[in-house]
Amino acid sequence: MPNSAITFNTAGLASASSPGLVGTGAQTFAGKKTLDGGALIKGDITGVDVAPGYIGEQLRVYSGGVSIAATSNRTIVSVDLTPGIWDISAIAWVSGTTVSGEIFLSTALNGNTGRVIGDNTMMLAANQAACIPQFRVATSTSVTWRLNTYVSGATTIAGRISAVRIA
Repeated sequence: MPNSAITFNTAGLASASSPGLVGTGAQTFAGKKTLDGGALIKGDITGVDVAPGYIGEQLRVYSGGVSIAATSNRTIVSVDLTPGIWDISAIAWVSGTTVSGEIFLSTALNGNTGRVIGDNTMMLAANQAACIPQFRVATSTSVTWRLNTYVSGATTIAGRISAVRIA
């Protein structure tokens, strides 16, 4: 994470030596700390986007339409995630009257590996949209997640991937 220190403000506490905190006023504790009994982590309520690397960071990537040949796998859109824990979801919509297939979130480029029906894979039908509900991804290295598709007939598909950092 960008900041390795946690600052606690003990001003206004009934006791200057509350469990785990010693002293008065602003206290800075460097290094790794374990918080027992729960901790309140405040978010930003100013309406300003959260900086990259912080909890609440949001990424949205959109593709206006990708032409896809019949019976082929293709990446519609991708998003690059940095190390952390992310909730990701996707939506895709197809134009074409005789098309069926699947959309799925995967790290494979134009491939069909990593599909799990009902988790990161949804069925896709002609002239309809399909959504992949939010699911959690933990990564210790930077990784590219892709919204891939497999279709039965030639068509054009548009899509979007959304990702929110939760840790």
